[in-house]
Amino acid sequence: MAEEIKEETKPTVPEFKKPLVKMTAVELKEVAMEIPGAVGVTAMLKADLLSLIREYYGLEDEAVEKKEKSQESQDQDNRQRAENQDYRIECQKNRRP
Repeated sequence: MAEEIKEETKPTVPEFKKPLVKMTAVELKEVAMEIPGAVGVTAMLKADLLSLIREYYGLEDEAVEKKEKSQESQDQDNRQRAENQDYRIECQKNRRP
């Protein structure tokens, strides 16, 4: 008998109407109920549902992406503040008494 080896295929990610973090727990439970082998979905909290869904579909954490973007934004703001501070110092030096 030849053994059949099943290749583990990544499940196709469904088209969600809105980002997972914006979904309510009830909406997330509906999504999680579609995951084969998911047990205790009805008793799970939103954070647990999010991690279950992300893990099953292999999704990145949206908060991580936002954090990276916000870090870039903060860096840009800090550079702008430093430039403004330098400008203010320069203006104060050039003031006439």
